[in-house]
Amino acid sequence: MGRCLRRLSLKILKAYTCIWLCTWFLSSNVHSQNFFETYKTLSKQERPEKQFRSQVDSLVSKCRAVGKFEEAARITHEYSIRSYRMGNFENAIAYGDMEIEDLEKLDPLPETWSRAVYNVGLFYHNIGEYLTAIPYHKKVTQANLNPTRVAQSNCEMGRAYTELGDYYKALDFYREGISALEEQEAHRILVSKYINLAKVLEKINTPKSLSEKLKVLHKAEALKEVTYFNKFDHYTLNNSFATFYNNPIVFNPQKAKFYYAKNLERAFDNQDSTFVSASYINLADLYNQQKKDSALHYAKLALPYNPNAYHTSLTYHQMSKYHEHRGEWEASLQAIQNSISQITGVGTNIAETPNVVQLEKANDKVNLLLALTDKAEVLGKWYEEDKDEGKLHWALETLKAADQIVDLLTISSSENQSKLYWRKEAVQVYPLAIGYCELLEANDLAFYFSEKSKSILLLGSIVQNTEQGKLPKDVLSQQTELRREIFKMESRQDELSKEEASQLFGKKQSYSQLVDSLSTDYPEYAAQNLQPVLLSLEEVKNALDANTVVLSYVQGLDKTSGVFLSSEKQLTFSLGNQETLESLLVRLRDLAAKPLETQEEWQAYYNVAHEAFQFLFPTEVIQQSLTDKHLIIVPDGNLQSIPFEALIPNLATKKFLIETTKVSYAYSLSLLKFNSEIKRRATLDFIGFAPNEFKNESLSALPKTASEISDIQEVMGGITFQNEEASKATFLTQSGDHKIIHLATHANASGNPWIAFQEGALQLHELYTARLEADLVVLSACNTSLGTYAEGEGVMGLTRGFFYSGANTVVSSLWNANDKSTASIMKDFYGSLKKGTSKVDALHRAKLNYIKTHSLSQKSPFYWAAFVIHGDTQPSFQKASVWIYGMILFLASLLLLIYLKNRKKAKS
Repeated sequence: MGRCLRRLSLKILKAYTCIWLCTWFLSSNVHSQNFFETYKTLSKQERPEKQFRSQVDSLVSKCRAVGKFEEAARITHEYSIRSYRMGNFENAIAYGDMEIEDLEKLDPLPETWSRAVYNVGLFYHNIGEYLTAIPYHKKVTQANLNPTRVAQSNCEMGRAYTELGDYYKALDFYREGISALEEQEAHRILVSKYINLAKVLEKINTPKSLSEKLKVLHKAEALKEVTYFNKFDHYTLNNSFATFYNNPIVFNPQKAKFYYAKNLERAFDNQDSTFVSASYINLADLYNQQKKDSALHYAKLALPYNPNAYHTSLTYHQMSKYHEHRGEWEASLQAIQNSISQITGVGTNIAETPNVVQLEKANDKVNLLLALTDKAEVLGKWYEEDKDEGKLHWALETLKAADQIVDLLTISSSENQSKLYWRKEAVQVYPLAIGYCELLEANDLAFYFSEKSKSILLLGSIVQNTEQGKLPKDVLSQQTELRREIFKMESRQDELSKEEASQLFGKKQSYSQLVDSLSTDYPEYAAQNLQPVLLSLEEVKNALDANTVVLSYVQGLDKTSGVFLSSEKQLTFSLGNQETLESLLVRLRDLAAKPLETQEEWQAYYNVAHEAFQFLFPTEVIQQSLTDKHLIIVPDGNLQSIPFEALIPNLATKKFLIETTKVSYAYSLSLLKFNSEIKRRATLDFIGFAPNEFKNESLSALPKTASEISDIQEVMGGITFQNEEASKATFLTQSGDHKIIHLATHANASGNPWIAFQEGALQLHELYTARLEADLVVLSACNTSLGTYAEGEGVMGLTRGFFYSGANTVVSSLWNANDKSTASIMKDFYGSLKKGTSKVDALHRAKLNYIKTHSLSQKSPFYWAAFVIHGDTQPSFQKASVWIYGMILFLASLLLLIYLKNRKKAKS
């Protein structure tokens, strides 16, 4: 009883002391040095946290009342850190913001302000509020009070952009931050920054990025000689080496296992459940890649150690892969649904799919995309066994969610390369979805996925460029100049010095600030929806006339699917074996891109071109719908490198497809429609360029282009530039106001595509900042339709570049065109065009005329099939109507009668 009374007396005494201290301090006019000391005294006493917070608030108020803002900031700093360590992140952020507020009342701004702002950025990052964290770190870099803190904030922005999936922007920030830390020899800080940079390079996942990752990891490892490594550093470095060797591109299971096992041993020694869990999950992944039973064993071992939902979701994903490899579909689905549930909060019933809100709130969107795609694949495989269509419906709902995740990741990425990355990552979603739509005859949905699979970024860029044209000229000029400088430096990214790389980073930040300022300065522009809008199937059906049909192909990793559309029919289809298709297309292109000299070569061509026709038009319905039609091809993958009009529909007649069908190409129907409806304001008709000779000695002279451009000018009128007058500067200053642009010159499609002028080359990146009003651009040069293929977007070449700069239609080439046949075809093409013939009819007639007037080897597709037409095919010039001709005839007759009557009077 006495012991209990003593304890009670002690508690009362402590409470009394606490109340007395607070009352005394807050009511007295003490010196400033006592404020923080009193906080330290109060912080050591035991009491409910709510009560302590109230005391801190009173203490801070007292500091502020007497103008001691630095002392108040010192208190809020300590309490913010204390709250963070206790896991009270809301308090940590609130008092961190109070610290910032008080420090900003001081002049000059103290360096401790950078620390406070940096900390709040960290707090927001650690609760998954990455978009909120970034502005805090941006403030640190802009204030530039402490070089080390600036470098750290750049790295923290890199870490935030990594979580958001904007990997290439993350790369920019890490490189800038790490470069500064290396100069400062901040070895201790560099350890974690190197490891985090390695994670980004792993995400990008190209041979080049993986090679750089290994170099970065060796840099981190070398720091063991000069600085202290904590246990977390050892774990993350070992794990980074392991994931490098576990990557399918450089797969070395022995080395991966060595580093994973090393981490597991260290984790058990330190009783670190987080890294025990991570090591088991990684071992499960390693064995899943080898399809070994040990995968399930290690995944099960991970579960009891999982510290959070993230680890648990990864564990269930590995279990799902194990069951999928063994054809245990129900178990695989349940495991992957458990994984999705951990990320989004959706239920664990395999029929459930996350809704839009759950998808938006999910922090781990990257693994969620993988999980959703895997779930859809497993459902498809199960359907193959039991033919239960319900599973296909579940699969399509799952792929719709995956598609939404791709949108969210793409929109949140600001770097174009990051956007291209996510388009590539989605490459398996769309053909998989179209395949399921084919089985369910879900044509509307198939068309949606078909349109979504290609050139969304190009369409978005054209939408944005169109709306940006409404900004004031000085703003647009400033924006264009910055973009021009950025694109120019990016085109030689691998050659940049450290100083130049830093300059590029600075220009990107200036451009970002300029874009951000538009929302404040021009709210009407900022309020516009600049996201591309896709056509519906119903809209396309209503727009198609009876003489037009569409074939849209979607190429996945192991399957090519497609959608066929006419005004009367809509169907989805899948092509045969992917390897067979790729082999067929290579053989077709090899034969089409050279003169066929012998009977044997011709026969080989006929056989391959007919086989390709049967493969690419896989049903009788499609084949019978082509005759006397305009066929719009929306190609994908390596289908973009072949001329469909040179296929052979009937081996008996050996006639080319062009002899019965007009063919044009489009990036997507949505892009085609939007681009064709843009009001172009060209006031002049024709401009042509034929450099003939080049300052670059590696480029041969092109004497025949002089007659080509002269013949076209005879038909079209307008102006032409030849020899030294055909310069890049002239093109950039003179072409913007012309309806038709013709370029007869050299070009290159590989690497960084360019098109040659007399004194230099126009690079692809320069087209991204040019502004054209052209209805038609004709690239009478070699390989102008080709370029680097970006999965999910298409060929990144000159044709795309001219569309980006404002062209409505582009005629380009698939291989090295023959000078003589090109001149003949182009003269015929322009002759028809000038008379008001549609672009597709004009090119079709010119090619047919060439075929009819040539024989033997000169009839080879090599001579006439290289040039293809992309985009809008409507006439560039309107035909004069019968009514107009009648009026002209009537007026002429009237004038003649008046003249004769006056003449008769004069004689009398």
